[in-house]
Amino acid sequence: MDKVKDKGGSMKLHNKYVSATFSEKAAEVTSFIANDSSVEYVWTGDEKYWANRNPILFPVVSTSWGNEYEVDGKKYTLGKHGFARYALFTCTKQTDEEIELMLTDDDDTLAQYPYHFKLIVTYRLEDKKLWLNYEVINTDDRPIPFQIGFHPAFNCPLNNDESFDEYRFSTEKKENAVSTSGYMLEKEISLKGNEFFKEKSAVFFNGLTSSYVDLTNSKHTIRVGIKNFNRVGFWHKSPDTPFVCIEPQHGHGFAKDNNGDVPKDNTIILPIGQTYKTSYYWEII
Repeated sequence: MDKVKDKGGSMKLHNKYVSATFSEKAAEVTSFIANDSSVEYVWTGDEKYWANRNPILFPVVSTSWGNEYEVDGKKYTLGKHGFARYALFTCTKQTDEEIELMLTDDDDTLAQYPYHFKLIVTYRLEDKKLWLNYEVINTDDRPIPFQIGFHPAFNCPLNNDESFDEYRFSTEKKENAVSTSGYMLEKEISLKGNEFFKEKSAVFFNGLTSSYVDLTNSKHTIRVGIKNFNRVGFWHKSPDTPFVCIEPQHGHGFAKDNNGDVPKDNTIILPIGQTYKTSYYWEII
């Protein structure tokens, strides 16, 4: 496996099946391609549509109500999906096998989220699979509350000679789940005519039993691991947007009723000195 680091914090991992490129900016994956076809699966970040590619949602998924919450009698403002999506990470380790990036608290984060932490992201290739691993370490002198989620965007369609209407989401198992917008999921979700996103651009399911979901048109498939995530979302910003998102999440929004004591049933509470780990993967099928 080859490793490359370019000027500007761009890093690359490569094996005989796939290649992936990463940035210290937001610790995003900027490219994930199949070597035999050069098909690019990661959204380009075209600002005309959406400037992000696959932001990390931390320390909140969605919003604290009114973007404001209270800790120890002091009010804090935390923007939608938190600050990690805009932060500059530091590459702390790079080998032939993996790349590690880290974000630690600073004056800017403490002004929004009054806790000391380390957020470590490790990327590793395994055949046609990219593992995305995350660790949150509590370096504070008290338990820290947080949520964490992922917002990867994939090109759709993947080739210029294909149509968005050809694609569908397909889960590993037959589900019996109803989305927050009332959609009943069994096994497949057609993207034809953008009907799935007609009522809402973001559709979420809780409690899926499948360990993965595919974005596919039968010719090209990107698989996203969703095992152990209690909430999974699908997002298509607008009918003409040439990408879709598959979003595994832990938690969703600091609730208004608990404004002053972050809700324990919707938020991870990490004890002093402890580490929280979570991971998922993308796989080219």
